[in-house]
Amino acid sequence: MEILGIFCMFIPPLYVSVPLCCLHHHLSFTPLSFSLQLRQQVEGWAERVSDMESEMNRCEVTHSTMLQDVANKDERIMVLIMGCCH
Repeated sequence: MEILGIFCMFIPPLYVSVPLCCLHHHLSFTPLSFSLQLRQQVEGWAERVSDMESEMNRCEVTHSTMLQDVANKDERIMVLIMGCCH
């Protein structure tokens, strides 16, 4: 996903519809500092999204491993039950 696309997901609609010149005037930023701040925020969000995706992947692997462990334990229990009954 493009960094700008990630940033746009988190911008409230009000800010998207306000022209940049008006927004910078109300916030007392110079265009350069405002642009730099936005770029830093985009990079920060991109890093957070990347971190969350990595965490989701780790959780999916852990979940899959746990499901396999449960299946193996269920199978062992059935073997023990069947061995005791014969």
